[in-house]
Amino acid sequence: MGTIAEKLLYLDETKTALKQAINAMGGSLDDNSPFRRYEDEIWRPLFTESLFAAGEQGLWYDPSDISTLFQDANGTVPVTESGQPVGLILDKRLNLVRGPNLVMNGGLDSTANWITTGVTISSGKADLFGQFHTLEQTIAVENGKYYEIEFEVLAFTGGAQPFALSSAGFGAVSDIFTPVIGFNKRIVLCRDSTKNLRFIQPYTGTTISVDNITVKELPGNHAYQNNAAAKPIYRNVGGRQYLEFDGVQDFLITNDIGFTGTTNLFASVALEKKRNAGREMILELSSTVATPGTFNMDHGQNAAGTYAATLTADAPGGARIDPTPAPGRNVLTAAFDSAQPDTLTKIQIYLDGVEQSTQLLGNPDAGSGDIHRHPLYIGSRFGTELFFQGDIYSIVVRAGVTSAKQLERVHRYAGSKSGVTIL
Repeated sequence: MGTIAEKLLYLDETKTALKQAINAMGGSLDDNSPFRRYEDEIWRPLFTESLFAAGEQGLWYDPSDISTLFQDANGTVPVTESGQPVGLILDKRLNLVRGPNLVMNGGLDSTANWITTGVTISSGKADLFGQFHTLEQTIAVENGKYYEIEFEVLAFTGGAQPFALSSAGFGAVSDIFTPVIGFNKRIVLCRDSTKNLRFIQPYTGTTISVDNITVKELPGNHAYQNNAAAKPIYRNVGGRQYLEFDGVQDFLITNDIGFTGTTNLFASVALEKKRNAGREMILELSSTVATPGTFNMDHGQNAAGTYAATLTADAPGGARIDPTPAPGRNVLTAAFDSAQPDTLTKIQIYLDGVEQSTQLLGNPDAGSGDIHRHPLYIGSRFGTELFFQGDIYSIVVRAGVTSAKQLERVHRYAGSKSGVTIL
């Protein structure tokens, strides 16, 4: 069998060969990559080169990729260990590729493109000296999209919270914080038509020097939670990583997702439910009950322990499967098709990779029609009721016709993340 040294050399050679093979398929591993990243890179082509290669609408949440988790909704405090709250999880379906820099003269090589009040721009930096001194620029952002704002702080003096980033077009009137020397980042959702990026010095007795300002779109349907008491918790137990929802007030919500025109869609969740006490909402694309063009996935609606999937095209219609025990870990998938002949809607439910129920529904059931633009709630109905108690290991939602082979691979991916055996 060889010596220990020979075995370690063989393992190292095997790891190198795996790294080279994965990178040849589009991976981004280097010599410092921990071995646990190799699995993520193996699965990545399934999403970036198959499910979402053409930019299909949907989302991909992977709590095992801790680099996509932040403790705050602005993405400034990364999740680094088990037991920390999650205020933002990034959608990986578009590979988290940032857009071009929208800021003109972000290197501050001159005063061009900037509106200033009491600010000195020279030597490739901007110095803000006094109270309410501002550095401002109007940029072209779009309502409903996420942007990553980054800037370098070269120096600052003063007490706590000496600096505010006011970005009305990004949904925050003022974001007051204490910067760090070096690069600072904010991930923000544009909520209105104002497009001003404004750096403000709000207090007397403080100064700050900034440089290298960028604003780049961060494409995706990212999910967030601003309320500290309602944030799920990141857990890493026995190598399995997931988001824990307390069943009392925890939930996440996305921006409005542009599903308008979609007649085919699937949603797959690897989860562990903790109780069968009553109805609990796992996912729901809607802001009001029974709104046309929405769908949801829950358990306990019809009987304790039953999983169900509902599509509301013209009116609500759904499918359900026999009760499963709690606590219980499953990969639950619902496939919706509202474009069947004779204005029928087809709803299929899969459990652990096996189709369990297929329903063909017509008026006055689900009827026909497309899925519309709504936010997606995770772990609750509208953030006010039907709270889910349990763990979520992965979520994949995709608009469009999906092949049986693609669906099988999604199930195997979800099984690998949750430890569920896929049949």
